[in-house]
Amino acid sequence: YEMLRSLVGSEMCIRDSLGLYQAGKGSLSPHDALRVVLHMPVIYTLTAAFAVKSIGIDLSGTFIWPILQNCAAALVAVVMMALGMQIHRSKISFSDPDAWLACFVRLLIGPFCAWFLILLWALAGCPFSQVASQTILIMSAVPSPVNSVLYAVEFHNHENFATEIVMMTCLLYTSPS
Repeated sequence: YEMLRSLVGSEMCIRDSLGLYQAGKGSLSPHDALRVVLHMPVIYTLTAAFAVKSIGIDLSGTFIWPILQNCAAALVAVVMMALGMQIHRSKISFSDPDAWLACFVRLLIGPFCAWFLILLWALAGCPFSQVASQTILIMSAVPSPVNSVLYAVEFHNHENFATEIVMMTCLLYTSPS
């Protein structure tokens, strides 16, 4: 499970840093977009969390533990509230062919690519564990993350398009077969 934790953590770091860079690059110069990435707390928070976890420090008995637990408990509610406000502001038509293409890639092509890479890795003699393979496949098949909308809003970079993709992938993902 340590490898799985590292895999998920590195995916989050890459997604957050490259996602931030891509979102910022739409309205900023590459240099300014990189500066924005380096000023985002999530990069340093994830780095600190992995450092504390890998060193083996137990924070559960410290004064900061209840604060971390409250932040974790509030995260989903705060993000959903921000998404709800953005949905209210957006004009979602479900008729944009680019949005449908993005949904197709996210929900069908992404899992196929993940499955192919898992298979390729196994054929190369370095198979993932069953749990890691399942996690990789599931993470590649879930709807587009809400943070993509938050980044688009932050950088004024196609907010309506990002919101539409998140809404469409969520609706398509949860619709009955």
